[in-house]
Amino acid sequence: MYFPKFLKTKLSVTFTFVFVLFSLNSQTTRLADAFCDGNINSLGTNLTSSVNRGQGHRFEISKTDGTILTVYDAISGNQVDASRSKYALKLTWLSGCNIGYGFTYRIRVSWFNGSVWSSYGSYCQVTTPTVPLVVGSSFCGTTISSLGVNIIASTNQMCGHRWEVRDMSNALIGVYDALTASVANPGRSAFNFRFSWMPVGTIQNATTYQLRVAYYDATTGAWSAYGPSCNVTTPVSASTQLTPAWCGNTNVPSAATSIICSTVTGAIQYQFTISAVGYGTVGVLTKSTNSFKLNELSSPHPITGLDYDVVVATRNTLASLFSGPGSSCLVRLAIPTTTISSADCGRTINYLQQDTLHANIIPNAEAYRYRIVDGVTTIIDSVMNLTSYNGITLRKFPGVEYCKTYQISVQVRVNGYWSEWGTPCTISTVCEPTTELRDGYINSNISSCATNLYVNSIVYATPYQYRVVGPNVNEVLEMVGSQIRLSYLTQVANVIYGNTYSIECRVFTNGNWCPWGPARNVTLQIPTLSNAMCGASIPTMSTNVYSTSVGCATDYRFRINGPGMSNVIHNPTFTNFFRPSQLVASGMQLNSTYSVEVSVLSNGTWSNYGNACNITTPLAYITSDFENFDLINQKEDGIELVESSLGLSEFNENTLSLYPNPSNSGFKFLTTEFPIYDELIELYVMNSIGQKIESTNFKSIEELEKYSFGENFAQGIYLVNIKIGTNQLQKRIVKLK
Repeated sequence: MYFPKFLKTKLSVTFTFVFVLFSLNSQTTRLADAFCDGNINSLGTNLTSSVNRGQGHRFEISKTDGTILTVYDAISGNQVDASRSKYALKLTWLSGCNIGYGFTYRIRVSWFNGSVWSSYGSYCQVTTPTVPLVVGSSFCGTTISSLGVNIIASTNQMCGHRWEVRDMSNALIGVYDALTASVANPGRSAFNFRFSWMPVGTIQNATTYQLRVAYYDATTGAWSAYGPSCNVTTPVSASTQLTPAWCGNTNVPSAATSIICSTVTGAIQYQFTISAVGYGTVGVLTKSTNSFKLNELSSPHPITGLDYDVVVATRNTLASLFSGPGSSCLVRLAIPTTTISSADCGRTINYLQQDTLHANIIPNAEAYRYRIVDGVTTIIDSVMNLTSYNGITLRKFPGVEYCKTYQISVQVRVNGYWSEWGTPCTISTVCEPTTELRDGYINSNISSCATNLYVNSIVYATPYQYRVVGPNVNEVLEMVGSQIRLSYLTQVANVIYGNTYSIECRVFTNGNWCPWGPARNVTLQIPTLSNAMCGASIPTMSTNVYSTSVGCATDYRFRINGPGMSNVIHNPTFTNFFRPSQLVASGMQLNSTYSVEVSVLSNGTWSNYGNACNITTPLAYITSDFENFDLINQKEDGIELVESSLGLSEFNENTLSLYPNPSNSGFKFLTTEFPIYDELIELYVMNSIGQKIESTNFKSIEELEKYSFGENFAQGIYLVNIKIGTNQLQKRIVKLK
């Protein structure tokens, strides 16, 4: 059958799409056999799949009647907590409170191929362990110390607990709904019980009560049956505690705020005992009134953000003992809020990467958390390492944009607790960001036209354009990133050392070229001798004396002044070094100090001479390039060394080298097609004034290659001599700091 060309294309795409979908849907996975239709002994059991597929799994959890309880995305879970596997499930990872003990759940698995999720595999039934819900064994049959003791169950089940209280005649005293109470009283547990939380007047001292516990199943909206009962006896003494307004108060405004307990008829004194985790008892305050203040504690207390437990006892006469303490109540001195500093509030930000926003510092802060809001999107980031804290940049907030106005506010963490969000302030981002050379390059002297020059980077910007202006140079150059060299210019032939160049930059972002930033100057400085040469003593007259090597230069020349030489100009032809031996005819002498200046040729123009550096020639004429000079009457350790022209047909500079050279540690030998000799190999090293500082012998070239030396040499230039029979080779090495 004939199909038009465009139909063939559409049919091909359709068939490919159908085939991809069919291939994806045909590959499934499910829980591993070890868990499928079985029991687990813990809600924290790691449930894995029969086979890991794609980039990660998600798990659908439902009741046996098919009601879906939740879906857990293991890929997202791994992004939140890297310790979690992208292919596994723990029931303790599920949000909500609809997973409990002694239930059977159906679980099936899907996998993600990078674009779409596969179909779910087959169901597996998993049964959680049965744990009876009873009062904790440490409370059964005991007399508690106060009505404020926190009584817990054997385990926390589902969403929360309900506690039934009966007397020993089995008469119902009341029911405490911990789940509902936790909503009405933030900070209370949805699972625990205190006698002090029962209605006033219902609980008596020195009385035994029967307690039973039930749990709430959110999926059915019903309470379970009560578990077995447990007898708990209340304390003998009457007691008091902080009033409901203060008990559990985690926002005490200041250390001078009065914290009040309930009054006791006939009491003439109230004793407040204050303790804190990690500090023990921090204060016992005896007061004639039913209040105290945190600033009455001894230093270092009170500490912002620290939880203080307060119990209260009373007495009716000065001769009597204090009663047993009442219920324990928690209070916490509020953590002060902070804001963005006044210097930063209201700023318009140009550099998302570099412009830093600072919060007003809070003493003893452990971390700061920042929130920016643009009316629709809220983005939060934190600074946790305060040892290097220097504020925050907008680059830390994923999705921040140019040409936006944000409200930014700050939280501070003290003693593990976060403060309230501070007062927000407004900041904006520029619509058209500009950039310029970084501070370290503005009005700087650069040694080479190949030196990298950097501008402040602009987030999301690409490419960058650079405008370079100077004598005979006026060019706009486009680059991918925030770095440029003068050597990149097409007009590089016009770049001259000693000239100053103006550089400005602009970036392309949001579909447009932004304005040019400020023009900043750099000066291409005239080179000098290299640092290793400046102030150096030259070991031989044939040693190369180098200037710094610079880009864009086509030739170098040297101006020398010293004994026998006055403004002598030497042009060694297209190299950045000369040898003192080349200047003997011009008057250069041994054991003398000379001032050397360098000029470079670029664009057909010689630059001015750079700063002068001194070099000192050697005491004696020692060659390193075998120009048929004799080593005259040089004696080391009483041995006269007289060498004539050396036979270099086999043993020459190409067969033996030293590396690394220069070096800031030691040196080793490297041989290439080295001839075989029966003679002993002799090595000695001389410093710049002709002193032998190292000497050793080798039986074979293998021993020579294993040898290293020079680790303890001082900075300078040295001559290395290798002798085999009548043949000798000399090498120059440079030891750096």
